[in-house]
Amino acid sequence: MKLKYKGSLSGLQNATLDCGVFGDWSWNERERLHRFRSTEGEIMHWWPSTGTVLFQGRPGPLQRRLTTVFTRLVANDDGVHLVRSRAIIS
Repeated sequence: MKLKYKGSLSGLQNATLDCGVFGDWSWNERERLHRFRSTEGEIMHWWPSTGTVLFQGRPGPLQRRLTTVFTRLVANDDGVHLVRSRAIIS
């Protein structure tokens, strides 16, 4: 499932903390993306302009937990909906 997140950076940071995953955030000016590197080595990229969330490498705890969180939000919140197998949070 391809994830899209249309909220704020702090909202995405809080979502990673809610998943129990810790790490460091950085901004890549050239690629215009925020990068999260978990203490377990998992890497997540988020492009705020498009809302695209991509994970690098094999699925790890963060990818599985965020997908679950986003999917639950799809079922429970009018601000979130599922479009063509993409969870979108607005």
